[in-house]
Amino acid sequence: MQTGFDTCSTASNHTLDRGATGVTSTLDTLDAAKITHTGSARSAAEAARPLLRDVAGVKVGFVSFTFGLNSGTSRPPGAPWTANLLTTDAVLAAAKAAKAAGAEVVVASLHWGVEGRHEATADQVRTAKALLADPAVDLIIGHHAHVVQPIEKVNGKWVTYGLGNMVARHEEPRGDTEEGVLARFHFTKSATGWTADRAEYLPILVDLGPPIRLRDLSTDPATPAARKAEALTRTDGFVLSRGAAKDGLTRPGS
Repeated sequence: MQTGFDTCSTASNHTLDRGATGVTSTLDTLDAAKITHTGSARSAAEAARPLLRDVAGVKVGFVSFTFGLNSGTSRPPGAPWTANLLTTDAVLAAAKAAKAAGAEVVVASLHWGVEGRHEATADQVRTAKALLADPAVDLIIGHHAHVVQPIEKVNGKWVTYGLGNMVARHEEPRGDTEEGVLARFHFTKSATGWTADRAEYLPILVDLGPPIRLRDLSTDPATPAARKAEALTRTDGFVLSRGAAKDGLTRPGS
């Protein structure tokens, strides 16, 4: 909470790296920090409860799914709630349950794509189109690739295919794995429902130090000019590569 996080998506390929006990300890720790969560659960009853948060007086629902789990790990027999596996039908069912529980806006966090690949895969694009064609899903936040991927407007709604890294140090740093974006979407209500009327992205950089620092490339004066230019050129290039600028996506300060 001290760093501004109040909700966590817990469905990823790492969800069951430490088995069901790892799921339990992770969720217990988040509970102790008063951070709500979705994507994995300790019981069927917990998994069945949609996660809704009040955001400026608007009920926002969150759902979380992963493309799969790491090799050698699997969901315990009879316990599918330990990790939400990504299918279009599963995401839509969860999103519809959130709407039925009172959510006015539903955000889907999807762990998908290919590590190290900046371009969205055909499967990512196909899944985004299917989900955003349904009124149950209003926004997709994607992650997994560890590098920045495009942001795109699909069926009148936004998808971030991959936000890159935020706080991370890879065993072999390669430049683009230290880069990421923060995405901001402002929703407004109209006669037809809630829509995002403003979309922004803020480029960030993990300064490996020591000490490790997270840099806001739009304002931070400490990043060397050449490194800042490299990161901004690459980030802008991939974020905007699917035509998001013409649909209104902006970068503050650019």
